[in-house]
Amino acid sequence: MPKSKSSRAGAKKTGTTTAVQRKLPQSPEAEAALLGSIFFDPTVLSDIADLVKPDDFYVPANHAVARVIWDFWSENQPFDPAIVFEELCKRKQDDVIGGHEGLMRLADSVPEASHAGHYARIVRDKALLRRLISSAQEIIADAYDASEDVDSILDRSENKVYSVA
Repeated sequence: MPKSKSSRAGAKKTGTTTAVQRKLPQSPEAEAALLGSIFFDPTVLSDIADLVKPDDFYVPANHAVARVIWDFWSENQPFDPAIVFEELCKRKQDDVIGGHEGLMRLADSVPEASHAGHYARIVRDKALLRRLISSAQEIIADAYDASEDVDSILDRSENKVYSVA
């Protein structure tokens, strides 16, 4: 006999709907590989900078490292793992990456940088999916609230979905 939606693992009954607890889209491996590629060959950052931004990194350690790298890159400053680690220490974020050893593992995570574009697309796609989920949750909340007329809710919902891309 098939299982009902409410009996699935991870499902939680709320009122008349079923909310399923899921992990947000992410690829820690692609994030680490992209940052490792950038450390291996900093010139790849020029190729992928329009595709991915620091806020696209989901893992807090990767986000912190990406923020430092992009800050140095945007100011035309050189960077390498030692410089990035020093800056993370100044920002009091060195503990989030597991100290110097954690940053070195990240820097050594890729043997070559030739796949950086592929890693960047994965990171970007996962970030877009997370933004879409967030927008969808806001749309659902607006629809349940229904304190405005339906046309206004539809217009705002459409704008939220289009703003994701």
